Amino acid sequence: MKKYVFIDIDGTLFDHQHHEVPQSALAALKQAKENGHELFICTGRPKPVVESSYLKLPISGVVYAGGTHIELDGKVIYQGQFPYDRLCEIVDYMQENDIEFTLEGAQRNYYSKKCYERFKGYFCANGGPDNELAVRFNDPSLICMFEDFSKEDAAQVAKVDLFAKNDERIRTYIQNLPAGVEGFLYNENVGEIIEGEILIAGISKASGIDRVLEYFGADLKDTIAIGDSTNDLAMIRHAAVGIAMGNASDEVKSVADMITTDIDQDGLYNAFKNAGLI
Repeated sequence: MKKYVFIDIDGTLFDHQHHEVPQSALAALKQAKENGHELFICTGRPKPVVESSYLKLPISGVVYAGGTHIELDGKVIYQGQFPYDRLCEIVDYMQENDIEFTLEGAQRNYYSKKCYERFKGYFCANGGPDNELAVRFNDPSLICMFEDFSKEDAAQVAKVDLFAKNDERIRTYIQNLPAGVEGFLYNENVGEIIEGEILIAGISKASGIDRVLEYFGADLKDTIAIGDSTNDLAMIRHAAVGIAMGNASDEVKSVADMITTDIDQDGLYNAFKNAGLI
């Protein structure tokens, strides 16, 4: 029976330690597609930082930016728009409280200065200037500074990423966001910086799955979701079968139906095999 398989990128499909998609993962995708299954990227990344090589994989579409932007069969089937008044409130709060941020959109991302420097420095240092994300961060048509942001640009913004020192202010703020939006903080943070996301209320990777199923006229009972991080929790809970990578956080493993091996130990291939896709 045909399955609809939703696959995260970072830590699930793309191995950041070795800066590659494992060959075993590519083999699994190819074989599963040949077996008649529908495969989808389901990522927290917005489109501007999803390298074109992912679109050449044997997939039927992409759920971008945590469910806020969906493209299937080469066309946009859903594009959420962050409420402008809420966006202004959130940006004002972040600027007043020394919180760095990214406004993520379908065409361009807008970065606060320190956030841009942090990301560009990290990606260039980890994998070199030619790795996929470093190249993206050097493209001014995709990556812009917040100082160049205008009200007209807000129409394509769908999600806000934030980065702050790990203190009670940011936790309290995430728990008391204005109406129309909701957010979460990652549990996989390293060091003193904590990362979070603020999305349109009701939008998640799980809602992305539902919109894909509606498009294909498919049923939730035929879905499989594979991920490793906090923003994968919703889809792993929602899918008929949720699979956590071996390198996933404990929280993700706790809600999964199945746990595969680490990404660099043929994790995705083993997930596909154990789920009966190949």
